[in-house]
Amino acid sequence: MVLTPGGVRAGLALALLSLAMAGCTSPPSPADLPPAATPTSTPTATPAPTPAPTPPPAATATATPTAAATSTATAAATPTSAATSAATAATPAAAATATAAATAAATATATPTPTATSTPTATPSPTLTPEEAARAALSRLLPWYDNPPYTLAAVPIIEVWLKDPQLGRELARAPWLQDGLGPLESSAVYGLSHLYDWDPDLARRMLADSAEEPVRTLNVDTLSALGELAWLYPASLRRLQARVWFADGLSMEERAFVVVLWRVVGDEAIFTDLLEERSTLTATIDLPLSGTVGLWAFGHQAIEGDVLGAMEDGALAAERVMASPFPVTDIILLQVNVERYEGYGYGGANFRDSMVLSTGSDW
Repeated sequence: MVLTPGGVRAGLALALLSLAMAGCTSPPSPADLPPAATPTSTPTATPAPTPAPTPPPAATATATPTAAATSTATAAATPTSAATSAATAATPAAAATATAAATAAATATATPTPTATSTPTATPSPTLTPEEAARAALSRLLPWYDNPPYTLAAVPIIEVWLKDPQLGRELARAPWLQDGLGPLESSAVYGLSHLYDWDPDLARRMLADSAEEPVRTLNVDTLSALGELAWLYPASLRRLQARVWFADGLSMEERAFVVVLWRVVGDEAIFTDLLEERSTLTATIDLPLSGTVGLWAFGHQAIEGDVLGAMEDGALAAERVMASPFPVTDIILLQVNVERYEGYGYGGANFRDSMVLSTGSDW
């Protein structure tokens, strides 16, 4: 039975409704003594300021040179005697001063020598394993890391980090990974890991494309699609990379095409024809709940019917039924004429990231 235009529109509406349902469920020296007075042969006492008995006059003694020398020698040899004589000969005030100085000299304490203090040796921090270091860094970079949506959510991210820490850091900073890890994000992370094993430079380039803002699901899905090709169909990916339009960087239209192309990679005839030539229709619509959504329709030959109109009607109906924003920012469809490709297995299918619709089919 060949699908009529009305049948195509009904099929699209069902596929878009299933797409909406899939997206919605899903601390830092003593002081020196004053010089002793040299005694004279006739010391004279100074009267005290207060009334006191007048001392008897001191006897005048004439010392012979020998006696003077002996007296001087004795005074020089005995400092204590000299100090005593000086204190006796001085006035009471001078005597007090001399006594205080002698006491200070006797009781002076030597300044202690500082003792060197040894600097304690810092205890080295334990060395983290590469996986522990990755987990510690991800805990700082991902807001949800310490409260993951499921137990093994961060495992694929850690795998990428262990392969290339810089790539893992860039992945953790990707805007589409900041609010959690659902099916869309999980597929992209695994895709990045597979793509890095195939071609590290291509993996870095596609991760950078996916991080463009505002976030678009088609950019994230391109990373997933190329990763699946690298993992499951490396020969087909090699053929894709050989195309000039792929090698010079992917436009939005080319990214959308890659997303749906990998869904027919198992059919050699369709895959080859689409690599050689494709038709594209595109439009932008505004949905009441989602806002701006991109529409993309591809085919090997001219696309039949009002496909973009049917896609818009289906998206509007899906939002009304689900009472929820449409779960993707870009709706991508591939139209395949099965009369040209005998044995093609889909009448119509929704893959979540894209749809394939057969025309001229007996389905």
